[in-house]
Amino acid sequence: MATSDDITELRKTQAKLEEALTTAPGFVTICASGKNIRNASSEWVAVEQFLKSNSNDLKFSHGICPNCYDQAIQELKAT
Repeated sequence: MATSDDITELRKTQAKLEEALTTAPGFVTICASGKNIRNASSEWVAVEQFLKSNSNDLKFSHGICPNCYDQAIQELKAT
């Protein structure tokens, strides 16, 4: 059974790993759930905000991919 000291050490190790990945060239840390991205200041920001802050030429338009469209239709039919 894990103790609170074990959990504290695991969290410290996780934080060190996340910091290493955040600062490694070419790596971007993205939330597996909400898809936010950790920026250079270790703040979690929306993908659009991250991309826009890293390129002055980007503009966004929003659409829906076929998979998401099909899923939305299935969810609507289920209600």
